[in-house]
Amino acid sequence: MNEDKLEYLGITAWHNAGIKGHGITIASRESLSPHGRKVLQVIEQIVPSANILYKEDYKTTKADIYTTSMFSVLDNNKRYIEKGYEAFRNGTFLCCAVGNYNDEKQTFLSTLPFWTSIGACYLYPSGTVKKTEYSSTTEDLDYMSITNWKTGSGIFTGTSCATPVFASMLTLVQSYFKLKTGRKLTNAE
Repeated sequence: MNEDKLEYLGITAWHNAGIKGHGITIASRESLSPHGRKVLQVIEQIVPSANILYKEDYKTTKADIYTTSMFSVLDNNKRYIEKGYEAFRNGTFLCCAVGNYNDEKQTFLSTLPFWTSIGACYLYPSGTVKKTEYSSTTEDLDYMSITNWKTGSGIFTGTSCATPVFASMLTLVQSYFKLKTGRKLTNAE
């Protein structure tokens, strides 16, 4: 369905080598809303063999990789910040969308040093990659990832799409590393 993106990002090669997320848990904060279904469909395309959880809370998750593009006014509550940091210290890699605010602002979680913030870029048919016009690119932006994925319910766009793509690619890396060494990479690694 997204062969051009899967090929460009090297995901096809991982799949051809039998690496599809086995042994790793990836969790999304999203519910099974239409938006949440698209997040899960992107994850399923990239890591079909991973343990995929939805409607997970980063404050209690035991996931290896956690992705969110859904935010709450409670995210800036001190207790919630501490729980996120605790999940990070316990080995969960936290990924969040930086937001679709252009260069003016970004999501609160993306400003925290233990969250990895993800912006969005397009992959053009020519093979050129360029930042989307809407993706935030503030100083706290960590990475950019490909957006505009085809899902069973239409094209999925925004940093909400780019973030699970990035998180799923990390899941592939963790799966490979665990297969080869018997352990996952640490957040620092």
